[in-house]
Amino acid sequence: MDGRASQPPPSSSRRLYGNLDEPGVCIEWHDFEAGETLDWAGSFHAESLELRLNLAGNGFIHHRAGSVSFEPLTAGCYATGKSELRACLMAGERHQFITVGFSRRFLRHHLLQGGGALHPLVERVVLDAVCPAGVGPVRRLTSEQEQLARQMPHPPSFQGARRLWYQGKALQLIARDGHDHSAISAEAAHGTGGGAAQERQT
Repeated sequence: MDGRASQPPPSSSRRLYGNLDEPGVCIEWHDFEAGETLDWAGSFHAESLELRLNLAGNGFIHHRAGSVSFEPLTAGCYATGKSELRACLMAGERHQFITVGFSRRFLRHHLLQGGGALHPLVERVVLDAVCPAGVGPVRRLTSEQEQLARQMPHPPSFQGARRLWYQGKALQLIARDGHDHSAISAEAAHGTGGGAAQERQT
């Protein structure tokens, strides 16, 4: 990707809920045809953690520590830092995906209270003095995640209840993807508790 790559048109994205300032979570729906390779990093929210549920289209994110590719029906998270990531969306494809952005304040409030081992990238976003940049692993969407990604642009709730519905779904996603499930399984097998985040608080 070079510095001349275009950005997705403003009409390609629709904010469904929230703001990173308040309540600290922002959910957006992206749906467009890419006639050329697009600079996806220009749409990232600085100093936050973003989770992408990718339904269609191919893209990648590059950081000096590594790169990840988003294929159709995959999900992954990345920490945006201060514009340190490079990312693009492939030309000649239909792109459809949900992004859920989380502020550091929101993550601290909801994840540190719950206990358990955090995913290493999420832990850095929550606890480091300066918000880092980095990429987490990309995995296949679960059937539950795929259903949620398709449902979010058309929520089933009444207009007055949508705020609570969206916030509940955001909490559900970060509760699943914000924790290091391999570490949690190891702790359970050995009868230990806590986690790196808890150890660093003591």
